[in-house]
Amino acid sequence: MTLSCALKAGNKEILIVSVDEEPYKEIHTSIFGFNPKFSSLEELAEHEYQGAKRYALKRLAMQGTLSSKLRDLLEERLVSTEVIDKVIEDCQQSGYLNDADWVDAFVRCQKRKRIGPQMIRMKLREKGVKTHVELDINERTQIKALLESKYKNRDLKDYKERQKVIASLMRKGYTLSSILEELKHDPDDI
Repeated sequence: MTLSCALKAGNKEILIVSVDEEPYKEIHTSIFGFNPKFSSLEELAEHEYQGAKRYALKRLAMQGTLSSKLRDLLEERLVSTEVIDKVIEDCQQSGYLNDADWVDAFVRCQKRKRIGPQMIRMKLREKGVKTHVELDINERTQIKALLESKYKNRDLKDYKERQKVIASLMRKGYTLSSILEELKHDPDDI
């Protein structure tokens, strides 16, 4: 049995592994490099695991991510499902990959930006977080802080200005009822 690699026509990132001159599998250069050497299918599997783990650790070193996002990145690099599962499990056991910690850090960052709970939940869904995340956010307190800082120079008695502030707060992810309730208690508004 002889193994060989050749670039896929029209794609300089994909190599085709052939066994006895018959195409066997496509592999990605970001996992295997441009000139991989292996003499058996077992060696190919070991190269795939080592390359996928190296790629995953490099990605995690640059930016923490969710396991679902890492899975997608590895699938795009043509890594087999078994190897992806093993790499993700290894990264989780080593402490390099922790979805709960990532979600907590993301929520803290969004809170610092004074993003409302609805927007935070939407962003988490976009990032692939499937579980419900309990957010400890007091909307009214955050809205009041924004009214006292970012919107303090706005004339909230003027209808158009008031509507602009309401729209801006809603885009940040706050509910209309909380916004109107806080505007009702605004001492400058009396």
